Amino acid sequence: MIDIKINGTTIAEWVVPESVIVIQNLTNELDTAQFSIRLVPTRTAPVFNDDVIIYDGSAKIFAGKVAEVGEVLEGALLPLARVRCVDHTFELDRLLAAKTYNNTAISAIISNLVSSYAPTFGTAFASSSFVIEKIVFNQIPLSQCIRRMADILRYDWYIDEDKQIHFFEKFTNTAPYNLTDTNGNYVYKSLTRSQDGSQVVNRVKVRGGEYNGNSYADILNATGSATSFLLPYRFAGLVIELSDTSGTAYAVQGLGIDFIDTFGTATGTTIAVLYNYQEKTIRFETAPTSGKKIRYTGNPKVPVLAIAEDSVGVAQYRAIEKLIKDTSIVSNAIARRRASAELIAFADVVVDATFRTYEPGLRAGMLINVASTNRNFNDDLLIKQIIFQPRTNSEYEYKVNCISTQRYTLLDLLRKIITPDPRPEDEAETSEQIFAINDQVDSADIWTNVAAELTTGTVTVSDAWIDAAGTAIAWVYGYYAPPTHATTKRMGRYNRGATYS
Repeated sequence: MIDIKINGTTIAEWVVPESVIVIQNLTNELDTAQFSIRLVPTRTAPVFNDDVIIYDGSAKIFAGKVAEVGEVLEGALLPLARVRCVDHTFELDRLLAAKTYNNTAISAIISNLVSSYAPTFGTAFASSSFVIEKIVFNQIPLSQCIRRMADILRYDWYIDEDKQIHFFEKFTNTAPYNLTDTNGNYVYKSLTRSQDGSQVVNRVKVRGGEYNGNSYADILNATGSATSFLLPYRFAGLVIELSDTSGTAYAVQGLGIDFIDTFGTATGTTIAVLYNYQEKTIRFETAPTSGKKIRYTGNPKVPVLAIAEDSVGVAQYRAIEKLIKDTSIVSNAIARRRASAELIAFADVVVDATFRTYEPGLRAGMLINVASTNRNFNDDLLIKQIIFQPRTNSEYEYKVNCISTQRYTLLDLLRKIITPDPRPEDEAETSEQIFAINDQVDSADIWTNVAAELTTGTVTVSDAWIDAAGTAIAWVYGYYAPPTHATTKRMGRYNRGATYS
């Protein structure tokens, strides 16, 4: 018997039974639910952000928020509200985190993030004493913050129906029951199983970056003509020394970077040698005198190489190799663990299985053992997805999709989980606190009406035309062009004040 509550109120009698579907995805992926409600004049449809809880009997199988409501007509007149819901991740991600943590345990980071940005959530099941040297969250949702920390440890996480955050090692969350031919925990004929060997790999090689080897020193002989010398390795912490002509007493040479620094004095240090890291060469400004010796000391950069092999798989299928290139790996130990992890994931045929059950209690991300004596298999599988769906108008079932964890038992998997290595995160990143300012600014203007004043007066205007010499102009008829500026005669026009007598 299902029950659906909206904001704490039961609405199961309103719901179209065959419309109820709950999809639960692997661990931290978003879970969804949907159902339809028949609307009558006394009922109102749920709205965005309403709280939703769905029960299968006494088992709470979904909790979250209403995300979308659509209305259609069923038949001629009856309106139907189709409701789509998302799990608590939606609420967890409402605020963006802007935090920086240094030398802090992951459990403390999660607790602080939740108390700062999502105080209605709990962290009782999020425990990890692993200390992160530095991690920066710059305006990102809380789910991404937790996912990033889970990736560092190769952990999993999810939010349960009671808003508790679970943070745990992969493959440690086991199902409350397993499947056999006779225990009745699933619809017997519903179990299907397939094998896929297209991705099988039984020998993994990892080529990483470079790491600093043990200190190494050697001597080059100057010829008197050569200014450049080739070193056998790229070096970290390189020191160059030049001897006297007897080859006994050495003096340390100021070292710069080729194509960046120049010979001479820079910031108080005299640069006598330029080092080209990529070309593995050192260069002097002038050739050292023949007989002198050049001693170089440093930590050679050694390529990271590792290999892991499944001897049983090689014997069974012959060698099937895979090469991983990852320059961020700068330790042979880490490279070996990476190779071993890839081998765990791909060393055997992948098994996929699906089954239907009426029993609640399973959750995506759980390990479940599926065994059949009649069909001769015994697999530890990871539950990838659970779909709660109607079987009839009044009965429901769970469709469970599983993926393989390969042929290793649970204890083998736990022993081979990669041990995390302390490392800084986002050295160059900084968290930015952005705040909205909701202040009100009031302004007022004062207008004063000044009455107009009437001013009376007499203005007399007269024109007098004179030439440059001050003599009155004589107006003449017809076209006339004065021969000089001193001539007082001008061609007159009646509309410009010319008068004739």
